[in-house]
Amino acid sequence: MGDTLIAQKKIDEGIASYHEALALGDKLIALDPRNQIGRATLQILLVKLGLAGEDTQQRLDRGAEILKKRETKENSQSRPSLDRNRRYQQGNF
Repeated sequence: MGDTLIAQKKIDEGIASYHEALALGDKLIALDPRNQIGRATLQILLVKLGLAGEDTQQRLDRGAEILKKRETKENSQSRPSLDRNRRYQQGNF
């Protein structure tokens, strides 16, 4: 919806739509912090808000924070499989 409004040169309404989507996304992430699709969607919304001219640096910083949390979670999730592979290679099943 925000994209359509921005394309129609209704910038303020488009930004308001992005904010509504961002608030909803924040609630969904709070319910399921492991939701990677939700995190990626939040990052896209933050970029769109920045491109629309709203608090560009703040939006980039928040997007980077979300990405960092995402990478940390992915690294912590992949570690058990590495440990399992290491035990297998050592013959410790």
